[in-house]
Amino acid sequence: MDLIQANVVELIANAVRTSTLTPSNGVDISAYDGPAHLILQSSAATAGTSPTLNVKLQHSDSISSNFEDVTGVAFTQVTDAADLTQMLTVQIGQLKKYVRCVGTIGGTNTPTFGFGVSMVACLHAGRNSSQAV
Repeated sequence: MDLIQANVVELIANAVRTSTLTPSNGVDISAYDGPAHLILQSSAATAGTSPTLNVKLQHSDSISSNFEDVTGVAFTQVTDAADLTQMLTVQIGQLKKYVRCVGTIGGTNTPTFGFGVSMVACLHAGRNSSQAV
């Protein structure tokens, strides 16, 4: 019997930031199948005037270039209102081999947000985390 194992993959480490974050490399998702749940945890802005945070998913066939936005996979804009957690679901089969999240911070006077993004997804049936992908 094949067991299905769900893994948590960190796409953006949770940290306080004052500028846009665009990771240079993507995360290889070729070992996963089915739905992926993207979870954004963010804090209300602690500084800045009219602060905003926009986080979106991008994908590519290359680990470090040619990333493009995944249509319809962006979190609701975060402002200075309150801490929050958001979740989006996307089918792994609709994505290219590598994914990354980009967090764009807007506003003036050094807007500051704490945020991170994790992905929860299941490995292909019959694989476990110790097997090579």
